Amino acid sequence: MEEAPFILCARLAVIVLVYLCTFTLQCEAQYCRCVCGDIRLMTSCKDYLSSNMNYGSGYYWIYPDSGDISKPIQVFCDQETDGGGWLRLYYKSGPATCHSYPGFKWTSDLVNSMGVYQGISQLAVSDSEQTVNSSGSWVLENAKWNRFVACDANKVCSQGALEAQYGFSGDDVIANLANCRTPTNSSWSQAYTGGYAFVAGRLATFGTWSRMHYGCNTWVNVGDNTTFRFGGGVHHSGEFVHTSCNDYYPNQRNSVTSKWNTDNVRVIWIR
Repeated sequence: MEEAPFILCARLAVIVLVYLCTFTLQCEAQYCRCVCGDIRLMTSCKDYLSSNMNYGSGYYWIYPDSGDISKPIQVFCDQETDGGGWLRLYYKSGPATCHSYPGFKWTSDLVNSMGVYQGISQLAVSDSEQTVNSSGSWVLENAKWNRFVACDANKVCSQGALEAQYGFSGDDVIANLANCRTPTNSSWSQAYTGGYAFVAGRLATFGTWSRMHYGCNTWVNVGDNTTFRFGGGVHHSGEFVHTSCNDYYPNQRNSVTSKWNTDNVRVIWIR
């Protein structure tokens, strides 16, 4: 028995999950067909929420806003914490173990088209692969990638060196990190001292703390402006994520710190 056209339209609307399409029924004489009207491509975790297509936290197909709608990518979204819309960028699940997405490689074009460089408002570091809302999470509100530096053999670190030595701009560096590489696109190691990416913002948390250990017996309070960094430099090698001073208390104090060989989980999220 042939399926009623209006039922077919309803089914098509359910099947199409990568973009939002309004199906309407058009009939001429005895022939009816489903016609897709306006299409809105889902370009981020937040897009699904704003289109009332929240399927809970998990993997979602999205189309990067790059003009090429033939290549959807699958990303993990936390759609529950603080209203949802969090994209898991990459994460470390133990000593010397980093995970990116196996289905695609981050590029500078992809970083820009998805707003990972200049389009974020928050960056979070949690200790759970499934949610930002963990007891060990720290968040930077009004987040901004603000510095990218490379360090030479003479132990001199400068922002211009990344461009001069490697030809990398900020979006290249973020793509390197998201691909589980160092800022200068080498393999991670505890001995890495080649350079840093810095992100600044106002400190917040989904935990119960009022301040975070910053190293060298200093603390930064929730609500204060601060900086996280990713990479390594002179006397500060192999910092998957850290704050400032080379005084490390991973898993001992309420710090965001994780060195490359540290046995802990650090998950990078953006929104």
